[in-house]
Amino acid sequence: MDYLPIIRKIATEAVENDIGGIIPSAIGKYSQVLQLIDICEQEMDRGPATAAYFSELDDFRVKYSKRMHILKDVLDEQREAPLNLKLTFPVHFEPYEEPPPSNDMESFNVKDSKLCFWFLRLFIDTFRTPGAYVTPQLFISQEVWLQKKCRVSCMGERIQILTSLRSSMDQVMPAVFDYAEFPSKHSMSVLQSFKEIMREVHTEFSKILSFVKAPVDVERGRWGWFKRTVGTISQMGKKSVENDELFLQYTAVYTSIVSLFIQFETKVDSLPEDIRDAVTSFLNECFIPIIHSDLGVVVQKYLENVKNSVRRVANKKLKF
Repeated sequence: MDYLPIIRKIATEAVENDIGGIIPSAIGKYSQVLQLIDICEQEMDRGPATAAYFSELDDFRVKYSKRMHILKDVLDEQREAPLNLKLTFPVHFEPYEEPPPSNDMESFNVKDSKLCFWFLRLFIDTFRTPGAYVTPQLFISQEVWLQKKCRVSCMGERIQILTSLRSSMDQVMPAVFDYAEFPSKHSMSVLQSFKEIMREVHTEFSKILSFVKAPVDVERGRWGWFKRTVGTISQMGKKSVENDELFLQYTAVYTSIVSLFIQFETKVDSLPEDIRDAVTSFLNECFIPIIHSDLGVVVQKYLENVKNSVRRVANKKLKF
């Protein structure tokens, strides 16, 4: 039996799944290709008449065996990551969730907390599911966060600041729920302290990141962080690093902060107005612009990797 057409077909499907970020399926199909190659070698004898046949099989074995082991390493790193990410199959992509109603998105008032929390929920789905739509047209695969060599500016400083914020949030969350159930002087004092901590974090980020502006005393009614962060990717080359371990640590700490803010939303309407304003101002003017910029970086890197993969295949003129 001639297995080569079957091997070519399965290999084509494996490459498509690989480029599409469906790693477990790609690994399974690469494994099928290698098993069929083993069967061919058992059933056919090598010789001058089959030299070209086995030459193609040998090329498949070397290339796909190496790629399968790389993908297995990616899955192992994913399972060991702090977020304990897991791909679930069959894959179900969350539909795009419409934003809360607003007559004028650009004049969205900072006091209205709904829009910033809506974005955080969409964002966290890009980590904890195989992927999610953050706009009706833009789908972010979970795989973009598992890439290597992502360039993000001031990585060490970001981790230090966010780790401090995470510690503060761990302390303040009980006070949030206590105040919502039974307001007290102690819980109010903790909330006021947290307001000052968010302001300090905002100031520190404004020092190291040019697209995060320092907080001011006057109240701002514009929710224009989308415009403010456009083009920031080009500004991030001078103080960038490519450290896979640091990047995983960085994304883990700020996604854990996102999770805490999403919990915060469940009680935000019960909190004093100045606390609500402080939280939404911090999200809209500091934290979400950082997320938005990082999304731009990882998506750009992902697209570059896909283009390079397609280019390598085209250059080799592989026939499946």
